[in-house]
Amino acid sequence: MLLIASGVPLQTNSSMVDRHERSIMHASRIAAAAFALALALITGSARAAPPNDTCASAQVITVAALNTPQTITGTNQNATSDLAGSGCSIGDDLDVWYALTATVAGNYTFDTIDGLLNDTTLAAYSSCGGTQLACNDDIDLANGVTWSRITLALSVGQSIRIRVAGYNGAEDAFNLNIVATVPPTNDSCESPQTIALDQIKAGNTAGAITNVDLDAASCGTHVGSGGGKDVFYSFTPSATGAYSVSLCDSSFDTVLAVLRDCTGTIESIVACNDNSTACVANTSASNIPAVTLTGGVMYLVRVAGYVSAVQPASGNYTLVIHSNTPASGVCCRGSTCNTTIGQASCVGSGTAGARFVSGAMACGALLSTTPCCHADYNKLGGITVTDIFDYLNDWFAGSIFAIVGGNGSSGTLTVQAIFDYLNAWFMGGC
Repeated sequence: MLLIASGVPLQTNSSMVDRHERSIMHASRIAAAAFALALALITGSARAAPPNDTCASAQVITVAALNTPQTITGTNQNATSDLAGSGCSIGDDLDVWYALTATVAGNYTFDTIDGLLNDTTLAAYSSCGGTQLACNDDIDLANGVTWSRITLALSVGQSIRIRVAGYNGAEDAFNLNIVATVPPTNDSCESPQTIALDQIKAGNTAGAITNVDLDAASCGTHVGSGGGKDVFYSFTPSATGAYSVSLCDSSFDTVLAVLRDCTGTIESIVACNDNSTACVANTSASNIPAVTLTGGVMYLVRVAGYVSAVQPASGNYTLVIHSNTPASGVCCRGSTCNTTIGQASCVGSGTAGARFVSGAMACGALLSTTPCCHADYNKLGGITVTDIFDYLNDWFAGSIFAIVGGNGSSGTLTVQAIFDYLNAWFMGGC
């Protein structure tokens, strides 16, 4: 190579240029290699399987207390197939695992609700390679709820393995929601609690499982009217006749049924109701106003919750059964006495303190000769501050029984009724 400086040709050293070019090429190769290494590290990290990819490496989870929900986040992205499939779905081979040992006895519910992986499968096993205890693909496929849920009754010290996977090879981040609840003593249809005529039974269905599946068409027009999370009572009427069964004083959306047995067939259903307009304070509660029962025959009363798209409703309930005979008598509620309505209409609303007596009996404090005592609003046999609260509860609910001096079926409920009642209460008389 020739270079010209000041008009004088100069001879360059070609080996010097070659070394410079080789140095540049070497640096480029180092940079390229470094980039490739970094890319490999990055992509390799993204392809790493979750740490709980196998049953043997299951993530340990603990439920420390009852009625305490918890959510564990996880992912099955890049998971391998530790198990070919759950058996209750298709192509759910990309699985991850959790291990749980029950520290409290109860019903353990696992679900994947609200996770990004919205089409999951969920299964439980006695151990790695052990017996499958439960399996679910979709909570409610008909309504598009493709998350999963299973419930198992576990004793203290019992260990299980939980498998989470995606339907048909789906993979993403997910939620594993867990809660342990104590089942009610009458959770099983085979072990019902007895209930007597006019006896008030109160309880809560939060810890119940669905023991009997009923056809929704027998209980209501909506999907889910078959009910779930059920508890059971046995009732044996002393005489053949019409009876009313009420869940009106309940805090949630109930389903009520009278059954002949625990099969859940159409033939086993004597009567069933989802929603009742007779339950004025909660029209999503249930009421069977009149069902004919045979004396001496044992019937089962099922208390359940309406099944929404995600899970059955649950909560506090009050169950009461009354006889509809005699058909006429005196309906007592606060200051009202009505002799023209039957027992079912009198107590069907389930309001506290409503009492029905035969026409030959007076209706007052402690069944006194005074037909209706204004101050003793709840008819519990004394004038206490509870009467005020019961009265105001009915007034704000718009109950006709709060019309002081009326007959329970006419008149206008105004704020003046409150002053009239309080005046009677402070006077301490009827």
